[in-house]
Amino acid sequence: MRESMRWTDRKDVFASAHMLAIVGSLVVVIWMLQRSDLIAQIRSDEARSRAAAEECQRQRSNELQQVTHREADTRAALNRCKKQFEETKTVFTSTTVEAFCKARYAAFNSAVQDLKTADAYVCPPSDTGSLPTPH
Repeated sequence: MRESMRWTDRKDVFASAHMLAIVGSLVVVIWMLQRSDLIAQIRSDEARSRAAAEECQRQRSNELQQVTHREADTRAALNRCKKQFEETKTVFTSTTVEAFCKARYAAFNSAVQDLKTADAYVCPPSDTGSLPTPH
């Protein structure tokens, strides 16, 4: 039995094995530290991406609200102009309601177009940092 355990009598083998275990442990620890830094960076990027997407949604909502109010205001002004035209026209009136309310029609059409444009904007998903794009 003594002959089968002869390799264990050599202290250099144990020292080498011990050194390999230490080096291996250091490599694993360094790898884990780098990995945790990478994970922290990914989480930070995701948090920034979510914040940017949420900010985009807030801005889009505010823009839609403002444009919707403007569209409603210009619609009301156009309706008042049409009503005024109907109340003041006579049999001999040669102008049309379109000519009489030309500026109101232009403002209303502009507001409608702005509303369509604002509604067409889509915010990026929270996992990307891309800018909003029209769809």
